[in-house]
Amino acid sequence: MEGRVTIAGEFLRRTDAPDDSRLPPRSAGVDDPFPAALEALLDPASAPMRWAVVRGSEADARAALELARRRRDRLIVVTGEPDADALLADLAPVLGTLLADMTPAQRRIARAVLVEGRRQSEVADALGISRPSVSVAHARAHVREAALLLRAIRATWAAGLALPD
Repeated sequence: MEGRVTIAGEFLRRTDAPDDSRLPPRSAGVDDPFPAALEALLDPASAPMRWAVVRGSEADARAALELARRRRDRLIVVTGEPDADALLADLAPVLGTLLADMTPAQRRIARAVLVEGRRQSEVADALGISRPSVSVAHARAHVREAALLLRAIRATWAAGLALPD
């Protein structure tokens, strides 16, 4: 298996985009490809999509997207290491669903916390809203739970990459 990491996405339904179902895959840093995937999953303006984060080639990413489509998962993560992939097959779809169920306002807050690493008070200042409003949205969107899942996914990803091919 290649040492490259590929992130690929496809729209859940037909859109007016030039290629109506898929975005071009892009390579990401092997250490942590998740900021790019989270940016895409949490973009309040984007159409609903499914995403694959795969250690391997574009073909591997397309195969993972096909598996995600058949299972109706919003996020799939594959390292190529069977034990890690078994855990990731359970964790990543839950995170994808959790993020997909957020409102646009909750996504902005989750993005600031999960991608930018901001605290709730910093999010309130950055978005110009009250701290209690951020706290309520944070709780209702289950951002803490999403952060815990993300931490488990990152640790499993790193462990899967550390094992020999």
